[in-house]
Amino acid sequence: MAGKVLVATSEHINRLVAARLQFDVMGVETILVARTDAVAANNLIQTNIDPRDHQFILGVTNPNLKGKSLATLLAEAMAAGKTGVELQSLEDQWISMAQLKTFSDCVVDAIKNMNIGENEKIRRVNEWTNYSTRREVAERLGLNNLFWDWDLPRTREGFYRFKGSVMAAVVRGWAFAPHADILWMETASPDLVECTKFAEGVKSKHPDHVGL
Repeated sequence: MAGKVLVATSEHINRLVAARLQFDVMGVETILVARTDAVAANNLIQTNIDPRDHQFILGVTNPNLKGKSLATLLAEAMAAGKTGVELQSLEDQWISMAQLKTFSDCVVDAIKNMNIGENEKIRRVNEWTNYSTRREVAERLGLNNLFWDWDLPRTREGFYRFKGSVMAAVVRGWAFAPHADILWMETASPDLVECTKFAEGVKSKHPDHVGL
């Protein structure tokens, strides 16, 4: 499972639509299964183009790394002749300093540090949708100078860091449900608690769908 990278939610939907169209063209009856590995195998996503993915993308919260991207650091190290273990060590050190968080977690932590109207503000954070909306609301909450950057930790290939979770799979399940017959969440190991959370989460919006 190592090395897998999620595609944007919209890209996955495009593939489901294309598959369904092909079934119709061929005149065959086929069950279309939409699978997501948003829990089991991923900490990377190809792009941040889809707002539905924003809440799970990680960003740097350590202001000392401002302007010092991981990709640039590794490129310079490679130009200096470093390879293999040395590059991995540099990446591990950088990641440990970066204090990676989702934007919502970053805001929640900042609110807790302010200790002003904490519960109500945190509740509002959980209602946000895309990153632009979150940034605007954060500023209205008085967090004008909050440092969070999702570009700095991108890999050399340009992939974003992704926080996999059952909720990430549920959100994708909501998006895939209108285009598939069965929804499948891949997990690292059999886990009844995770499976129940996924099934209940999907059925909260699409009660007639089957989940695996």
